[in-house]
Amino acid sequence: MNETRAGTSRPGGFDQAKQTNCEDEHIRASRTGWRAAAWEVLMTAYSSANESNGKGNEEAGDVLVETTLRQSSSASAASGGVREVKILEKEYRECLDQPSTYDIQIDLDVPRTISGHIMFRTRYGAGQRSLFHVLHSFSLRCGTCGYVQGMGPITATLLSYMSPSLAYTSLVRLHDAYNLHSVFAPGFPGLLEAIYVQERLIQATMPAVYAAFQKHMISTTSYATKWYITLFANSVPFQTQLRFWDVFLLEGYDVYIAVALAVVWVYRDHITSAAANFETVLSLLSGFFVPEDENQLLGWVEKMLGDRRIRGAMRGWRKEWRELVKQGKEGSALL
Repeated sequence: MNETRAGTSRPGGFDQAKQTNCEDEHIRASRTGWRAAAWEVLMTAYSSANESNGKGNEEAGDVLVETTLRQSSSASAASGGVREVKILEKEYRECLDQPSTYDIQIDLDVPRTISGHIMFRTRYGAGQRSLFHVLHSFSLRCGTCGYVQGMGPITATLLSYMSPSLAYTSLVRLHDAYNLHSVFAPGFPGLLEAIYVQERLIQATMPAVYAAFQKHMISTTSYATKWYITLFANSVPFQTQLRFWDVFLLEGYDVYIAVALAVVWVYRDHITSAAANFETVLSLLSGFFVPEDENQLLGWVEKMLGDRRIRGAMRGWRKEWRELVKQGKEGSALL
């Protein structure tokens, strides 16, 4: 009887277990190459759309999918993207030899950044060195933002799919075109704006949850800050984070407001239960979130972002928040 088992040789000497491992490695390599290429196209197109439409960061999320894909396939956008990459890669290499006042803090934070990922597990290994180099160079680019801890997980995610120089280029694009400058700037104005919009959405769609937050005196900043500043890194499974990124790079920062709202929606019954209190609710929302069905979650996000009334309301709340900031009333506007 010629029975074949995993780990045993088939007739002809081919090992089935090795074949499976080879196929898995090939699939992973293909996915890695696909995602890196797709992210590059999306970031190039998104940056081009912002410039050509003159909308600025606050309305970047409203760039239509058709417009983005059309611009990404145009020869001018492609050539412009290549030129930009070459310029930024040269900038990255030149910054490596320059000192940064943030170097000590970056060196302390690097080992704590996605330490569970095999690339960044070894102290002063290749992954950690690459992470340090990208963060070091980026800290020299923007005098306003410098370096903040949230940049680490974002950069580590980029390095999982890109070379250090291309990761630096992508980080610059996220900073310039995707509203992360305002998120990382002193006082985190972009972060607070997103939180204000999130609270208005909760108040409009889940009034009982909003009332529970008020009752238990739970501020949104106490659980959502890490979501917005790290783009949900270390808050959801890595494969879920990557799918969020796929949508984020296409749609813009509004995606994370929608994801935050979805997480609160999932926990709404726990938040409004009679047994809920400050500790239980905050522990729930600060914990690691594992969606039961990623496709359903992303479908919910897509439906929300596709609703013109909701997107219009979000734009209105942004303007409302900026007016409060001008008047110095933003301190009492958040939970």
